[in-house]
Amino acid sequence: AHGLVNHNVVRVQSLDGGDLAGSHSLVAVRSEGLIWWREQSFGHAAPTGIFANTLLTYLVDQNLHPDPYISEMLPRVLTALFGVQITCRSFMNRLLPILGGYSDSAGQEVATGEGLPLRSQPKRCAESLLVFLRQWCDLAITAEEEEAISRSRRDEQRRKTTRASQQLHRDTFMDLVMKTGHSCEDVMDLLEGAQPLPK
Repeated sequence: AHGLVNHNVVRVQSLDGGDLAGSHSLVAVRSEGLIWWREQSFGHAAPTGIFANTLLTYLVDQNLHPDPYISEMLPRVLTALFGVQITCRSFMNRLLPILGGYSDSAGQEVATGEGLPLRSQPKRCAESLLVFLRQWCDLAITAEEEEAISRSRRDEQRRKTTRASQQLHRDTFMDLVMKTGHSCEDVMDLLEGAQPLPK
């Protein structure tokens, strides 16, 4: 099933099917999110880095200038949570529901799931993203460190395998040379031109 949006009626279905339960504000936030997603022409999914940069650019276009911390960490955190691609389903059913759940700078309670009203309250969106990153940045950094360690181990294992293979080839070559009655020095003389090649 897919989300249904009518510009005259704010009514959104869950991407899993069925009417979405919750407050009018929650439904409105999801409606705004789905409209925004479609305005970006993302289709079924988008590369996570492009999604993050598009979201930040949108906030800048709304005369909001996200903290450099947000610009740096948002792509990293979203990649840690969703991988290299974020689908529309994940955006609607996994990302939107976890944004919110805090008191904003004006002291107003922002309910969980109502933190990203992209069209009506972009300032709240910027604040929600900052709160979100503070909650999840440690996870992203840990995931990156673990991936770096894993990559280093794989590279080291690959180097060891290559060295072992090269040593095996050298040993096999020397065995073949010795069977012909020539020494290693004979081979070196031939390679350096000190001796003529046998006819």
